Amino acid sequence: MLEVIMGIVIDREAWTVTVGGTQTEKRLSPTELKLLEYLLAKSGEFVSSEELLREVWRYREGRKTRTLDVYVGRLQKKLGPGVTIETVRCVGRRLVTT
Repeated sequence: MLEVIMGIVIDREAWTVTVGGTQTEKRLSPTELKLLEYLLAKSGEFVSSEELLREVWRYREGRKTRTLDVYVGRLQKKLGPGVTIETVRCVGRRLVTT
């Protein structure tokens, strides 16, 4: 089943994403897909790192990790230039399409 949100086509059965009408599908890991869906659900709002770690990875509060940074970097590369995951220190991250 295909779903289009903010110009991003998500195929949950194939674990793929297509951005901005390009013909290039990018395969996502289950965690990358979950992160993308969570950011899309917040539709442009900033989401704290703690919230993302809690909701996507089920980490407890206060746990220090670079997991989020690594996955955001991987997801950003796969999404390409039409989609940006903005990071604002001490605020959080949000997904923005251009």
